[in-house]
Amino acid sequence: MYVLILFVITLAITSNPPGLNPALTPRELEKNCALWNDLTALHATNDLLTRAGSGQPLQDHHRGSPGEEIRASRTVVLSFGFDEEAGGVHGARYIAAALLERFGPDSFAMIVDEGGACYPFFSTAYNGHRSGEKGHVIVNIEIQTLRSPEHTSTGMLAALIVHLENNAPVPVLEVGTTASEIAQCLAAHAPDMPGLLRRTILRAGRSRAALKAAEAMLLKDPQSKAVVGTTQAVDVISGGGVKSNALPEQAVATVSHRIATQRFVAFTRFFFLQLTQQFVQLWILRRAVTAYGELLTPAAAAAYDALTLTVLEVLEPAPLTPSDTPAYQLLSGTIRTTFDAARKGVEGANTHASVAPGMVTGNTDMRADNFARFYDVDTHRGRGDDAIEYPCSRR
Repeated sequence: MYVLILFVITLAITSNPPGLNPALTPRELEKNCALWNDLTALHATNDLLTRAGSGQPLQDHHRGSPGEEIRASRTVVLSFGFDEEAGGVHGARYIAAALLERFGPDSFAMIVDEGGACYPFFSTAYNGHRSGEKGHVIVNIEIQTLRSPEHTSTGMLAALIVHLENNAPVPVLEVGTTASEIAQCLAAHAPDMPGLLRRTILRAGRSRAALKAAEAMLLKDPQSKAVVGTTQAVDVISGGGVKSNALPEQAVATVSHRIATQRFVAFTRFFFLQLTQQFVQLWILRRAVTAYGELLTPAAAAAYDALTLTVLEVLEPAPLTPSDTPAYQLLSGTIRTTFDAARKGVEGANTHASVAPGMVTGNTDMRADNFARFYDVDTHRGRGDDAIEYPCSRR
């Protein structure tokens, strides 16, 4: 099995023809130099690994044993792209086709890309390489006023937004989810976790009462609350009136949902539609309601205004990665060994790193069924390295 490492290299360029002085800003120039340094380092490292893999010995000077040989134990493939989180239609799709043609299906044990980091939690160094990613649903709400109403489109939209904010999805901690596994790992390995919280979390897998108690404790933290459940945010408001003495004909809001890993796009769409219908019933006004392309009110019914829900983007949550696969265990062991060795001698640093699944609250393009994201940064030491993600993949 091979290891695939993904890189995104985006250099700042200008529109000047060749031969003319480039008009790069100092920041662009600095970024280009840093990227070229990264490329040089990557290729130098790859050259060392290639020579080792071909049987040429590499001396381990760091261990103080210049006679010891290091030999590569697996093949590493470096992939350089440029359209990360942009659909991958111009670069990634062709790279994927070339890799499939050359190596065949199910040939990569691990894919390395950007992801999460090492953070201190309850006096332990917690490495949450991302094994779950939320999905998303983006919905447009459009309210049109067809005649002079009791409430303008702007006023109705404002009231609907308040209704949505007051009835946002309620997060639920469930056994077997990434959020639950994170809590279980910290309860087992974090020495300074409060005793009551630790005992409650450890019992949560066997007792529904303990699970609900752990949920209540964890959801007091806003960050934990955002990780566990589906979040809803009104991101954009547009339309409305153009001047003070003219009624606004139309008002639009864009609402973004980040879907919990145990939920689905269909569930989130239905929940949002229910909230909207509750609002319509509460106002008891004549309005034509169209949701996701379907007219929900009788076509012959009199309507003074119209409310339309339109889905702009959808992406299902990425399938959860099992933590008992050989690739996942290899990654976890490598992280522990690397961080434990690097933190030795660092004042105030815990030399033991706990590794557990992590969570990405956004998902731009992940659809693989077995992955983990890891960020090579130790926040205790304040390093600012670029992100390196290690998805383990059976694909």
